[in-house]
Amino acid sequence: MTTPHAFVLRSALVLFLSGLLALAPEAVHGQSGMRSVKAVSTGGGTSVFDTGPAALYSNPANLTVGPNDHFLEMQLFRVGAYHGGDFYQFEHIDPLFYDNEKALSNAKQKALLDDWFGGDQQTASTYLEVVPLSITHRPSDRSWAVGFGIRGRTIQTSAVNKGLFDVLLRGTGEDRTVPVDGRSRAYATVDVTGAFSYRFSSVPLSVGVAPRVIFGTAFADAALNSQATVSGDSLVHRFDYTARAAGPLSTGLFDTFNAFNDDPVDEVVGGSSGIAGIGGGLDLGATYTVRPGLLVSASITDLGRITWTQDAQTVTPVKDVFRFEGVTLDSDR
Repeated sequence: MTTPHAFVLRSALVLFLSGLLALAPEAVHGQSGMRSVKAVSTGGGTSVFDTGPAALYSNPANLTVGPNDHFLEMQLFRVGAYHGGDFYQFEHIDPLFYDNEKALSNAKQKALLDDWFGGDQQTASTYLEVVPLSITHRPSDRSWAVGFGIRGRTIQTSAVNKGLFDVLLRGTGEDRTVPVDGRSRAYATVDVTGAFSYRFSSVPLSVGVAPRVIFGTAFADAALNSQATVSGDSLVHRFDYTARAAGPLSTGLFDTFNAFNDDPVDEVVGGSSGIAGIGGGLDLGATYTVRPGLLVSASITDLGRITWTQDAQTVTPVKDVFRFEGVTLDSDR
């Protein structure tokens, strides 16, 4: 029998967890992690479906969700990767780059670019995760569970607006000024995670916390703001950028790369190695069992920061204008 007090409490918990999902879409959208096939099929509902060792990195509360049986689970060498983003709009990419049956007019190319990008930057991201070891333990007839895991991650995200494609596709036949903007960030980390989950006896609610120590091995971040002016056979590029890096990407790339060499990457080497930064992180989660087979769940992952110290540097341009004379960009070719 459900008392009015218990009903009110359960309703409040359901509304609270639902509010976390509805009111914090940016936090949820910004998280990175592996997604099981089952989670992808529900629009990325990882915080509900992952249990056992997988819950260490999606929702630590789920360590105490399900039958209250004794178990010790170990997972070795879980590997996963994905790549995608809103940059990949093939209804625009195919006619611009791959459909060569008919040449597109200048106006049609401009219209496709406007539909593809609008006034925004479109993003593509790559994620690689390796978990060599993860362990979870839930004693029988207990309301708690613990977990431990070691994970390596590499995350790269890039975004561009339509400016570069406008210049390359439409060529030099029309005088114009277009913005050419972009940004990119890449980093690699290794983290050691511990997790604790507790299931309340008075209400079917599990909560969890997963603190971690993070060792950063490489970092690079860059943002470009510029304008390209096409006038006759000249192309003037006025630009400003800020690039930051630490670890191998700082010493091996930023210090040696030269776009004006015959071979720009000839002297680029691995640079320094080891720990480029140290930080900490925290995952929080909660799962409420409304009834068997119906769960309401929410989690916030990757709270924290990394302080990058090894060979950390910020690079800004010495000059801010490039002028190219006698340029001919043949869009048909």
